[in-house]
Amino acid sequence: MAKHKRANKTRYFIRNNEGFFSIFFIILFAVEQIVLIGLTTYFKDEAGLLRLIISIFALLVITTASLQKFVIETKRRYDNQAKENIEASTMLIESYRDKINKLIEDIEKSKKG
Repeated sequence: MAKHKRANKTRYFIRNNEGFFSIFFIILFAVEQIVLIGLTTYFKDEAGLLRLIISIFALLVITTASLQKFVIETKRRYDNQAKENIEASTMLIESYRDKINKLIEDIEKSKKG
């Protein structure tokens, strides 16, 4: 039960803070690049260490991009679920409206007849 509540809160936070996440990931990618530039400049004479730094940088960028994709997919799933709920509610409302109209017609016919 607590896990379900936490998942709902996470989806709600992601859905309502899309701008925050966009800016967060832009800044995160920029910081990663600044760190890479700084480290490669500082260790420019150490080829073995540079290979390690660049490899770790590549891993960090891939991980960051994966996290960004996860956040976007979570929001997309939430939006699709909300859309499906709205469509189902609309169909239900239309069905009830048709039944109510039919009942009104039947009542009006019975008053006349």
